[in-house]
Amino acid sequence: MTEQPSQRRESRRTHFKSRHGCATCKQRRVKCDETRPKCRKCAVGNRMCSYQNQQPEHPHHDGSATPEPTARGTFTAMDLSLLHHAECNLADFIALRVDVKPIITVAIDNAVTAPYLLDQLLALSALNRAASDPAMASVYQQQATELQTRALTIFNKAKEDLSEANHLTSFLFATLLGVHVLCDTLANHRHALTAFVSAFVDYIRLHRGVRAVTNIYWKQILQSDLKPLLYIIEWVERADQLEPGKDTAEIRGFLESAPGLSPSSLEACLEALKLVQWVVDMTKLEPTRFDLAVHAAMAWPLMIPDAYIDALYQNRPEALAILSYYAAILHRQRDFWVFKDSGSALVKLIERHIGPFWREAIAWPCSQVNKD
Repeated sequence: MTEQPSQRRESRRTHFKSRHGCATCKQRRVKCDETRPKCRKCAVGNRMCSYQNQQPEHPHHDGSATPEPTARGTFTAMDLSLLHHAECNLADFIALRVDVKPIITVAIDNAVTAPYLLDQLLALSALNRAASDPAMASVYQQQATELQTRALTIFNKAKEDLSEANHLTSFLFATLLGVHVLCDTLANHRHALTAFVSAFVDYIRLHRGVRAVTNIYWKQILQSDLKPLLYIIEWVERADQLEPGKDTAEIRGFLESAPGLSPSSLEACLEALKLVQWVVDMTKLEPTRFDLAVHAAMAWPLMIPDAYIDALYQNRPEALAILSYYAAILHRQRDFWVFKDSGSALVKLIERHIGPFWREAIAWPCSQVNKD
């Protein structure tokens, strides 16, 4: 789908020139993080990445050089520190109230045959350290990017060989990758709505694509050693049996009476809105359970219909109005390190962007942000 000219101009203004970026990013006119041997954008998109005849190292503004990612099979003192941080804090990283040692065990036991999982575990640990240690944030952020890029490169080569032997590593990789990319998306694209929507859609498609690799083994996963970690599913089933709440009834009526909406866009938006209500209902099952609220919020992008994602990518006002409700949910759970203040920032972006006709429709998300 093609962006409108005004949207393309806004998107370009959010990028900064990358003097030593890869040839693919230069051709696509996007900012390259210059990670070698393969940059993060090419790894995420599973694209060819070439630096042509450029030197493998390049100076930063402070005179330092970006090092080559650590060779596969070797681990640094930083890696060991990140592994220890994950062992102590992984449950907080991914908002679970159970023993998460099985994840660490699977990652270490498969470090040789499926190294992408351990790399992604360390990458998420580095990202968490970057969020909690401002003085070292740039160092940890660079480490997180390099580790994730390496993990994605290896996974993209290995995913065609998914089998009974490695489906658990692929499932855990998808889970940790989803948290990581969502965190990056919410943190790094809050200054222009078009840039955020584009990045958010990229996140959804990436996470869905990686998760799809393991869907055929879902029954086996449910009966695996990971079963205690999947307790959220029981709460999902309980929420599915409830009568939907009325929290989104007002905007539903607004959408159903709004002139000019195509039937297909209206249907997709109403389905996405129904899932917003589902998230709200999940949080009401046990209001004190922070883990349930967080996982319900992270599930929404994985469940919304493709037609809604298309409408969102086109920046259609009805899709943006619903996104503001999701942003208000993120704001409610802002104590989670991945969300932080992204919800309020997104609501304000949408409020400034959306036309006066639609401001009535987003009154509730605005009120949630403004009252705090």
